[in-house]
Amino acid sequence: MRNILCAWVLLSAACLAQAQLAKPSTNPSQDQDTNSVKKESLPLSASVITIRGLCPDVATAFITSISRNPCQSEISREAFEKVSAALQADSPAAKRQLAETLTRLLVMAHQGNQWEVDKKEHFQEKLEFSRMQLLSEEVMRAIHEKAAEVPEKDIEDYYQQHQSAFERATFERILVPTAKQAAARDRATNSESKPDAGKHAQVSEAALAEEAVRLQRRATSGEDFTKLQQAAYDAASVNAPIPEVRLDGMRRAGLPTAHLAVFNLQPGEVSSVISDSTGHYIYKLISKDIIPLKDATPEIQTVLQKQRANDILKQLQSSASAELNPSYF
Repeated sequence: MRNILCAWVLLSAACLAQAQLAKPSTNPSQDQDTNSVKKESLPLSASVITIRGLCPDVATAFITSISRNPCQSEISREAFEKVSAALQADSPAAKRQLAETLTRLLVMAHQGNQWEVDKKEHFQEKLEFSRMQLLSEEVMRAIHEKAAEVPEKDIEDYYQQHQSAFERATFERILVPTAKQAAARDRATNSESKPDAGKHAQVSEAALAEEAVRLQRRATSGEDFTKLQQAAYDAASVNAPIPEVRLDGMRRAGLPTAHLAVFNLQPGEVSSVISDSTGHYIYKLISKDIIPLKDATPEIQTVLQKQRANDILKQLQSSASAELNPSYF
């Protein structure tokens, strides 16, 4: 339905030049009354938009009342709420934008009827194409509704088959940056002064890698990770606040693939040095558990709903195929 909503927004922009042709009537006193009375208290037949200067021959699905003297058309609350619900214009701002767009479209459509542009062949072709687009969007909505009906057993089976995905762990971590990363961090902190320019060139990558090994040994012996993180920054000549060493509730998806082995640590165990393009890392596992099924259910339901929707769509699309004439295309 997002595409439908976008459609009327685009149509609104296209009709901007005609914005002065007709506008919903506004009255300060009426606005004050509306603010003091909940919209739900208005009867469904009450007019919520009055378009002065528009007098089509007959009422439509949108226009519920027409008067000739003075010439004006009215849209009831019931009619407006039907279209706003269909387009999912739920917020007050969206409803107001829709009201302005609907007004302009009604004026342009009335003129189109007067000029009989709907009788032209290209109009009918575009109308049929738009109809197919709307049907396609409704089918997609139906697919998502059907896919959302995930059986509880499927959720339980997925949970059992993907236990590792629901592990969460608390770590302490030391980062020894590479010389390049160290220079970037220092520049970000000291962007206005350059008293230490070039000092990072003197810190070799090999020296930082060796420092990471020394820090890993100190971590294994039980030294405080915050203290060791400060030592890492000092070794890299980074004059910036050290990062937080404690990582609470980490999931596998939250770590780089090369770091995932740290989930195999035992509580209190320190990892070996893990190096990548961003630096050298040392982890210590503090605790680890598995998210309970009841807490994991919304996440699993979202995953399975997406899978089911893709399966239904793939099955539908594979039921037919097209062959293009290469001499034309």
